[in-house]
Amino acid sequence: MALEKYGKNQQEMVMQTMFWKKNISKGSFFYQFIDDLKISNEFYFAPSYLNANRQPVLIEELKILKNEIKIKKRNELTNKDIEFHFK
Repeated sequence: MALEKYGKNQQEMVMQTMFWKKNISKGSFFYQFIDDLKISNEFYFAPSYLNANRQPVLIEELKILKNEIKIKKRNELTNKDIEFHFK
């Protein structure tokens, strides 16, 4: 990449998250998320931390608006998908 100024370069964020490794029941937050995604086609990815009461607190100023996500069942994965190699 061509640099405009010494020491400055573009960075690309790559993120992969594996949420569950078990069967997910209907009525769970996962299905609620999918239903909401079908309506708005976007969501926020936000970091969080646990407070003294062990409750998650979102860090609002660091949230990132996302509008693309791929969700596959395990039997739909191919050996080209990185998740294929996790058991």
